[in-house]
Amino acid sequence: MCRCYGVQKVAGVANWFCRKCESQVRMSKIRCDLCPIKEGAFKRSSGARCGWAHLLCAFYIPEVSFEDPVSMDLILLEGVHSDRFGKVSCLPSLEL
Repeated sequence: MCRCYGVQKVAGVANWFCRKCESQVRMSKIRCDLCPIKEGAFKRSSGARCGWAHLLCAFYIPEVSFEDPVSMDLILLEGVHSDRFGKVSCLPSLEL
């Protein structure tokens, strides 16, 4: 069971894993393309460096879109200006 989203139990599912945990990529290699935070709830992203982004960052930055808006799979970063990548936290109140 994955704990990245704070999920404790999924009804009818023995072992639920988020996309990041499903990928089996070492945690040290994953960071958000939009902010410097390495922990949290990630989804795959396109058009950027690492290939991962926080869902919260995707919601906070208006230029971001989703290939599949219903499942929020594949965060599309092609419209994001390069100044936004990896510079500041996607949460203004979060101190780094």
